[in-house]
Amino acid sequence: MALKGISAKRARRQSLIRHEINRHRSRTVRTAIKTARESILSKSDDANENLKLASIALDRAGSKGTIHRNNAARRKSRLAKMLNSSGS
Repeated sequence: MALKGISAKRARRQSLIRHEINRHRSRTVRTAIKTARESILSKSDDANENLKLASIALDRAGSKGTIHRNNAARRKSRLAKMLNSSGS
């Protein structure tokens, strides 16, 4: 990729770094949600703890701009609703 100026090269470097950070955060969120969902469905004892960890990951991703804040809030709400309706 042939970039013209110094600022373009710097912007490219920054975007690559942000991309890696966002990928890591997204993967963490996805794993936390999956773990929480599985523990809720299996009525595990640690469902509350897994929901808490997923909420923390979602809040962090939302506050940092990896995902939109409303997206994070919606996902947290759906997980909590799932936990409450499962009877755990």
